[in-house]
Amino acid sequence: MTEEISGEHHRHLLDRVVFLSDGVIAIAMTLLVLDLRLPPLADLSSGTLRDALVSNIPHFISFVISFEVIGIFWMSHLRMFSFIAVYTRGLAFLNLLFLMSIAIMPFSTTLVGDYGRLTLAAVFYSLSLVFTSGTSNLLWFYASRRGRLLDPAVSHADVVVVTTRGLVTLALFIVGTAVAFINVQLASIVWISIAFVSRAAERIARRRASR
Repeated sequence: MTEEISGEHHRHLLDRVVFLSDGVIAIAMTLLVLDLRLPPLADLSSGTLRDALVSNIPHFISFVISFEVIGIFWMSHLRMFSFIAVYTRGLAFLNLLFLMSIAIMPFSTTLVGDYGRLTLAAVFYSLSLVFTSGTSNLLWFYASRRGRLLDPAVSHADVVVVTTRGLVTLALFIVGTAVAFINVQLASIVWISIAFVSRAAERIARRRASR
């Protein structure tokens, strides 16, 4: 049940939630770069450095994918909380669950960077993305159900767009997990395509909701 507190206090509590979220997301994005490291070079030559850089390509790829994915979740989180006007403990709890899934991403990124050719590593990574997307959707459904935690000025079209993008993103991560069992490289393509496909789905949903 929503606490009996003033609108101003609701905004203050929501700001605390957003500040914590931004901090955790920023740290997770920063930690991703720690996986980009080169082994000591046997000799100082361009050839040796080139070989070391080439061997590190899987880590660069996993970094780009994870940075993109966390960025997508941050933008989605930013939009959701621009619409939410009421604080509840349930909302804060679900947000912590979402942040926990974000915090583990540097580990899953390192795992797929080191052992990306192994099916188990790719599946673990993809499942972590499914979990993050699932908690993000759960957070939005909790807030938007019957509009109980949303600002009254939020339009039906806005709700439909956020819901559609969240569900499409979740569906693509689930597809990526299934594909990872078959082909790890193909799963990477699915993960990268999410930014483009979800954006296209958002545009289609907005057009339909505006009719």
